[in-house]
Amino acid sequence: MAGNFGNAEAERRAGWRHTGQGGSRRCPVLRKRQPRTGGSRGGRNGPGTAGASITPNSPLPSYATDLVVCVALGCDMFDCVFPTRTARFGSALVPWGSLQLKNQQFAKDFRPIDADCGCPTCQRYSRAYLHALLRSNTAALHLLTLHNIAYQMKLMGSIRDSIVQQRFPEFVREFMDTMYGGRGGPPAWAREALESVGITLA
Repeated sequence: MAGNFGNAEAERRAGWRHTGQGGSRRCPVLRKRQPRTGGSRGGRNGPGTAGASITPNSPLPSYATDLVVCVALGCDMFDCVFPTRTARFGSALVPWGSLQLKNQQFAKDFRPIDADCGCPTCQRYSRAYLHALLRSNTAALHLLTLHNIAYQMKLMGSIRDSIVQQRFPEFVREFMDTMYGGRGGPPAWAREALESVGITLA
């Protein structure tokens, strides 16, 4: 399998350093994404959006991208409120980014959030229904939370399967193509981080 994932050599090449706090580590590539422009309470770039040198034309990295890149750099455990917090803003996570279901464009969209998602929300409710529900009922936030957690779990399961099948680099390329196709390609920080462990993107 191309690249070395989760071993000391890969960490050294990527520039990891131990912080001395329970063996936790920080990567200089990911530190380039600071400072946060939206903050954990949200802002003009959305809830908890992080990015460096963001311009109106910059494709904002998603947290799904963070997970994929960090796995490549050797991380195997994550703890994040993003799937639930972003649901409270009416945002549904999808393989190509996110859907802001409060927007009027979804008022007559009777498709599920993601036709390939097997979560209860996608199996039972349409984007239009959730759009209407978001206006007056907190149940919509619970339904979006179910979907977002299911999305995150499916993503991590796919990552794990690709590693077991020794096709992780191919998975990364497919993920990035789906997430950023037509949007100028993956952000520079993600390319640089992946190249440090031998994964090159088209």
